[in-house]
Amino acid sequence: MNKCKNLKWLCLTASVFLMLAACELFSEETYKTYDNLAGKIITPHIKWANPYSEGKIKTLVIAPAWGQRETVELAQRLSLDYTPMMLHEYTAIGAARGVEGLVQTNQIYKLFEKKLEESYDLIIIGKIKWSIIPAKIRTEILRKIYSDGVGLLYVNPPEMDKELEVLFNKNKLPSNNIMNALPAQAIPILKNIPGDKLFLSGTFGKGRIALLNYNQKATPFDDYYRHCLTPREGYGDIDLYYDYLMAMVAKAAIWTAGKESCLTAKEVIPSAEKIDFSFVNSSPGIFDFNFVIRDLRNNIEQQQKGKREIKEGKNILSFPLPALKDGAHFIDLWIIKDGKTIDWASSYMEINAVNKIVALTLNKDHYEADETLRGELTLEKAVSSGKIRIEFKDNFNRIIDFKEFTGTNKTFPFTFKIGHPLSILLSVKAVLISETGIMSEKTVSFPVPQRGNGDFSFVMWSAENDEQLSKLILNAYQSNGVDTVLDLSALPKRLTNNDRRIIAGNIARANLKIIPTVWSFFCDDFHVMTPDGPARRPCLSDKAFHEETKKYLKTATELYGIYGPVGYNLGDENSVSDKLEVCYGAQTLCDLRKYLQIKYGSLEELNKIWQSSFDAWEKVKPMNWKQARGQKNYASWLDHRLFMEKIFADSQIEAANTIKSVDKYARAGFEGPLRSRTSTGYDFYKLFSNLDFFGLYPDSMDRFGLLRSFIKKNSFTGSWFGAYDGAIFNDYTRAFPWFCLFEGMNSCWWFGGTLVKGAGGNAAFTVDLQPFEYFQTTSSEIKEIKSGLGKLLIGSKLKTDPVAIYYSPISKYAYAVDEPNSPLSYENSINSFCYLLQDLGFQSRSISSVEVEQGKLTQDFCRVLILPSTRALSEKEAANISKFVKEGGTIIADLPPGSMDCHCAMLKEASLKSVFGDFTSVPAYNVFGKGKAVYLGTFFKTYTAERVAGTGEDKRRIFKTILENSGIHPMLKILTKDGTPLQATMTSVFKGKDATYAGLLYFSGPSRNPNERIKNLKQEKATVIFPEASHIYDMREKKYLGFTDKVEVEMTPSQAKVLAMLPKQIESIDLKLSKAEKLKGGDNVNYEFFITPSLSSVARLEVTNPDGMKIPYYAKNILFDGKYSGIIPLSFNEKAGEYTIQIEEVVSGKTATGKFTVIGGKAK
Repeated sequence: MNKCKNLKWLCLTASVFLMLAACELFSEETYKTYDNLAGKIITPHIKWANPYSEGKIKTLVIAPAWGQRETVELAQRLSLDYTPMMLHEYTAIGAARGVEGLVQTNQIYKLFEKKLEESYDLIIIGKIKWSIIPAKIRTEILRKIYSDGVGLLYVNPPEMDKELEVLFNKNKLPSNNIMNALPAQAIPILKNIPGDKLFLSGTFGKGRIALLNYNQKATPFDDYYRHCLTPREGYGDIDLYYDYLMAMVAKAAIWTAGKESCLTAKEVIPSAEKIDFSFVNSSPGIFDFNFVIRDLRNNIEQQQKGKREIKEGKNILSFPLPALKDGAHFIDLWIIKDGKTIDWASSYMEINAVNKIVALTLNKDHYEADETLRGELTLEKAVSSGKIRIEFKDNFNRIIDFKEFTGTNKTFPFTFKIGHPLSILLSVKAVLISETGIMSEKTVSFPVPQRGNGDFSFVMWSAENDEQLSKLILNAYQSNGVDTVLDLSALPKRLTNNDRRIIAGNIARANLKIIPTVWSFFCDDFHVMTPDGPARRPCLSDKAFHEETKKYLKTATELYGIYGPVGYNLGDENSVSDKLEVCYGAQTLCDLRKYLQIKYGSLEELNKIWQSSFDAWEKVKPMNWKQARGQKNYASWLDHRLFMEKIFADSQIEAANTIKSVDKYARAGFEGPLRSRTSTGYDFYKLFSNLDFFGLYPDSMDRFGLLRSFIKKNSFTGSWFGAYDGAIFNDYTRAFPWFCLFEGMNSCWWFGGTLVKGAGGNAAFTVDLQPFEYFQTTSSEIKEIKSGLGKLLIGSKLKTDPVAIYYSPISKYAYAVDEPNSPLSYENSINSFCYLLQDLGFQSRSISSVEVEQGKLTQDFCRVLILPSTRALSEKEAANISKFVKEGGTIIADLPPGSMDCHCAMLKEASLKSVFGDFTSVPAYNVFGKGKAVYLGTFFKTYTAERVAGTGEDKRRIFKTILENSGIHPMLKILTKDGTPLQATMTSVFKGKDATYAGLLYFSGPSRNPNERIKNLKQEKATVIFPEASHIYDMREKKYLGFTDKVEVEMTPSQAKVLAMLPKQIESIDLKLSKAEKLKGGDNVNYEFFITPSLSSVARLEVTNPDGMKIPYYAKNILFDGKYSGIIPLSFNEKAGEYTIQIEEVVSGKTATGKFTVIGGKAK
């Protein structure tokens, strides 16, 4: 079959052209993450042919959007004029209709056609399934190859369908040796692929076609991988492999585009004494050359530049090899003309030295601070001459300590004191040195967990792999202020433990802390249906599931625990079920009966409450919702729901305890709890008071108050924000970190740094790893928080006003029971009160029904108790609430509280009727004993909507009066010029040892929903009134405002203010260095500073090197009490010159500086 018939056949067998829907191209917001590949972010690379003698190769790269960073990586190494054609993923052109933030399929078709109108030298298809490309576009690609002579380089297609088989099998060339001058076999992932299988080539009409085959078949997890031009995994910690893989892509691109130069590398022949490079040349002359030998870590061992005459025809260029150390080496030769690469060749050699290090062992796989590392080095033979050097290094390449040995031994034991290193990842490097140079070296890396420093953290959601792009992404996170990643690779099934170790190591290598997602209690939507109802999958009563959970968690904790995780994540959006009320599985019903026997004691008591007639426990079965609703008998349904809450919480707690049985430092919990529904099964009091790691969603204000009130001490808490639809604008991303800090949290969590798939989509970075403006805004705010201010507030106690909101899980179910007749939902009721209190300047607390039954509701706990939609109360709850009012407390309710009992049975009269007196008029006030009850009815149910509209002043005024009549006033007053409280101003007061701090945030709230934001917030002049006169500082402005009880401020939407109230004005901070001259490597810089007058505070320490650059790893925030002394441990390879230490007290901004001089040399 001739080539013309080939084209005709391909056109005829292509599927029918897809009709393109009339549509506009994507919006400007979506465009930000789509079709934008500026190439401004430069990463480490070897310039194989950039610049290239034949000019830039005009290339269309068709690949998944989030793999197109590889296009830039190729362009850094080869002269390309590239045009990206970004698709949704390997097996889909675009997103389904209606997916916000992503470019739709029909839009991509239109853009695809437009881009194909341009002329190209080369088209690269990166791992895309050929058949997903519309027939019309496939035909145009083939036409360009056949008629226009465009080259096609297809990288590892996931499958060879009939069209591709015809294209490549019927047009292939017998052989192509362009890979012979590259060290493909030295790269582990390519080791078993023969050269003739790795690169297939041919011609089609006027164009060349080529296929790079990595022998990587499609997997169910391909969406997690970004590499579209190089293999998807197998990189470990050796970055150099990537450069040689890219060299292979570059060679293939040059040949396929028909852009070879006059000189072509044919093969490389290494031997013990020399290395020969074979070239064929068609243009004789004098050429420049660059000859380089490098080791596996890309350390250049030898470089030689010069000129060589290269004649026409075949040429052999020989270079003698120097004595090289034991192990792997890559050898490269570039031929250059006028500063541009003509061609290059590379090879690989394994050197077996006369003597070498055969083992470098440590006594542990990780260490804690201040432990002693013990190790042993073993040589192949005893040393006859030379020496051994063993270096103890951190991840900033600082030599912390070293040992040197001479003698005739084969083994050399050594020890190092760990101390308090500056990085998580450390290493011991051993070098055997002879008279001629290094003979052998070996490095062992290990972690030393950093157990927390009481500072604010910035967490990034991360789905990384053993890929080079993942390393680049992690580095981008770190350089933009992220310090911790929530890592998904720990989940079972997708990866091996070896993969997980590599990824955890890469995270530490990027100087990031880790939160491994080690399990998931997420409820599968595909429930198992039983005659009694849906059974949850996985079943929380399934003993085998719990054993599997514990077994995996122990393994995962052993793997990740050595890195000192900030927390262990037990899953995202864990719930009993998001939609259906489960579980009716046999084991769950069996366990439910055991629970009921304990709760009721006897079958007679259960039958009485359930209004049932069971004659044996094994016959007891709860009604489902439909049955309970039909009979208006909810007790059995409610018991089932409460039991599911219990076993859900117990499962999380058991998992957390399993982790802690392996890692005594562990904090564990889950993130992303959903909204409270009758199906989701959250008992937040039990969850928050037993777990110590949580990340909330920002969509419901009540969660923040519950977390703040119930969470264990020393927990790690934060809230998600970031690249969500409707939430990527500067005001929101500027305010949110401060919101988390002012809520008493010690972190904020960004979702979506980069994505793994999606044409477009919201993210922190572009496909090209450039941070978006809204992410830079967040990074800037967090940088300020992490410069000392955050540590000061976290180290202080968040004060709350004596106003408590009642948390009654049963009332959530009571609302469902009475929903057709209820004007106010449980969640909306709580949120309305939360916003009212915030808008009036209060910071409330929460109290649970369990605590009330335990008798904790006293005047010491709070003076006002709010009962939001509290329909159901037990007799004990009602009695203790009545006692609280009788003794002088105030209660406020919106619906008649206690209209149901604790089994959701309607009462003839609400259990708090005698306390309130009247539920008919609104508002109603009733004196009861020494206290009073206020009934509001549904008056406030519209408040959340009204505040969004910029109204609701009447409701704020009424609620303020109610609180004032109960003797409750905000700790601070922020008043507008007309004397009313400034709406939408979050006020948080923190009490330190010697001072009080106030965080003010003029912000509509944390919700991601644009419809829940207050319209038209504008800058306001306001007066802040303090409880008493003190020395006031504006901490962000570093400005003293005087000794006063009120200050005038400008309140700008989304811009936080932090004010300090001190008993004395800060006069100065002084710094002393005990030794500052002629310091050598390994010395300590001893410093001491003190503040006048003596107060507790936080100081920011920063060190500037002789080049005037701040050294990030020496910077720290120091919580001190009047004075502090510390050391800066100089490394043994510290740069010589003059250094500056600056200490800044974070409240006043007063600074002190000192200088020290490093003269080089070694202290030892």
